[in-house]
Amino acid sequence: MTTTRLATFSVGDMLLGIAVDRVQEVLRGPTVTPVPLAPPGLVGLINLRGQILTVVDVRTPLGLPGACDLDGATHCVVRGRAGAVSLVVDRAHDVVELDPASVTEVPSTVLAAVRAHVTGVQARTDGLLLVVDLNRLLDTSYDQDEEATKVSVHAGVGD
Repeated sequence: MTTTRLATFSVGDMLLGIAVDRVQEVLRGPTVTPVPLAPPGLVGLINLRGQILTVVDVRTPLGLPGACDLDGATHCVVRGRAGAVSLVVDRAHDVVELDPASVTEVPSTVLAAVRAHVTGVQARTDGLLLVVDLNRLLDTSYDQDEEATKVSVHAGVGD
């Protein structure tokens, strides 16, 4: 039997799982530099050991109310199509083994914006684990092209 390993995170009252092979690291409280005129959900940039990363508030693409609190925030650095991206989450949890046979269709009671970014759910004793499609999440969070990198170089991050 093949299992999938997921790094789990909470955002609001939801437990999200992202394929562990797409997660680079988890950080607490890096300094975020705001980007003027950035689209909603793109909260700024961080300098991670000389690499400039876009910071995305996961609440925005999931259609959740409120904004992330950047003071002491948990950042999940993931590998997107265009490179590493920092996702702001409320809390990091454990890596779990997921049996694909235990994953079911996303219930219609889950918000449509959340369903658009999730491939399935696993029922757990503490609620539902939502399996995130990272490519879909990042595609709707911001345009993953070289412009984000160009903006970050001129924003003075790390100066």
